[in-house]
Amino acid sequence: MFLNQLSLEEKEAFLSLSVNAAKANGEFTAEEHLMVEEYCREMGIAFFDMSETKTVDEIAEVYKNSTEQHKKIVVFEILGLMFADGNYDSQEKEFVLDFVGKIGVTQDEVDKELGLLDEYLGIVKKIAEEIG
Repeated sequence: MFLNQLSLEEKEAFLSLSVNAAKANGEFTAEEHLMVEEYCREMGIAFFDMSETKTVDEIAEVYKNSTEQHKKIVVFEILGLMFADGNYDSQEKEFVLDFVGKIGVTQDEVDKELGLLDEYLGIVKKIAEEIG
């Protein structure tokens, strides 16, 4: 939703982050793959070569100096990816906490973002039920 606000370097780092995050629990589901493709479309990136995915440490270096707004966007969007398969497991939680610690985002901020994501998903579900 907000990824188009990132710089080109941040966008490219986000794609690497999303691949690493999707693989955090040892699975890269079809839903997660579709989310990465959707991120590319949203950010206006025609192609992302997953074989050139950066490491989490390399990605963190990009975001360490990003604005707080951009960090919040990245956290919100990566949490959304984690929920794409309907399961936010302990390995994924550990991945998120490790990453956000590297870029200077607190557990409180992650919890806040999780709350907002939960509200958002609840609203989307209600809309789908109303329409469907």
